[in-house]
Amino acid sequence: MSKALPSDGSAPPADRVRKPEYLQASETLSLMRGDKLLQFKTRRPHRHWGDLITSSMTGMLYGPRGAGKTYAVLGLAAAMATGLPFLGLAPSRPRKVVILDGEMGSVLMKRRLRELRNSLGAGSLGNLLLLTPDMYTRPLPSLSTKAGQDAIDALLPEDTDVIIIDNISSWNIGGTEDADGWGSWGEWLLRHKNRGRTVILVHHAGKRGQQRGTSRREDALDFVIALRPEVDPKHVDALCFSMVWEKLRAVGKQSAPALRVTRVEPTEGAPKWRYKVLASQDERVAQALALRREGMSTRKIGERMKVDASTVSRWLKGRPKG
Repeated sequence: MSKALPSDGSAPPADRVRKPEYLQASETLSLMRGDKLLQFKTRRPHRHWGDLITSSMTGMLYGPRGAGKTYAVLGLAAAMATGLPFLGLAPSRPRKVVILDGEMGSVLMKRRLRELRNSLGAGSLGNLLLLTPDMYTRPLPSLSTKAGQDAIDALLPEDTDVIIIDNISSWNIGGTEDADGWGSWGEWLLRHKNRGRTVILVHHAGKRGQQRGTSRREDALDFVIALRPEVDPKHVDALCFSMVWEKLRAVGKQSAPALRVTRVEPTEGAPKWRYKVLASQDERVAQALALRREGMSTRKIGERMKVDASTVSRWLKGRPKG
């Protein structure tokens, strides 16, 4: 209910106007009444990539070697920094994005960024900042240590919106990939999340197709995107991968359909990014099971459904997140 104006029609004094109160994280551990929590206003999240990746999120994009992880994450970064769409989604405005790449040299980075800039039709890469290993004469700091975290934090502009770590292994020198080794990473991610920043981790898949190392990482993350090699029948030699949301806490992964993404290199001009919405994971598993009941082999099912045989095998064995 709005407050009544004074009898003379003038606005109420400034000190009588209640400003919206937002919840602030506290350094003191304490409990809060549920009714009190309901009184706080909710900040509208900033859309970094449509409604799927927004402010104050932590997430992971993972896949096997050669699946296109770096291409995909650079595409996301360029779209966020320029405000232009990539794979059908865009930020509500350009964001300040920092890429910490632990593997790619500056020469290859230049080539890929130039391609992406031209593919997006952008005149510049906007608010994109980056670091590659050959920009530094010493070993990269490890984010598994406080000293390494402090060194990286000192580089970040105050108004940083998105931090991309490519990849976990390159920035985890001396650390372990088990649950105990993840503790210091989790604390660092939480600090940046509490500041309204979004952090995206790039990671490798293990032999069974799932993210390598402890699954404990996924527990605290807001989203997990799996990339898997695919074949585009119209462009069989092109880089092609499926992009599947295994977790999306904010709006539910049902709101993020799986995509088959193809990077097409024309005879002239910049590479083009094509994408197609795939059937839901449940529908694809059901189709694979039906073909197996008809006596079709794993290899033949993969050929029919345009996926690799290991993916089909995972579906048929009923492994989670397949």
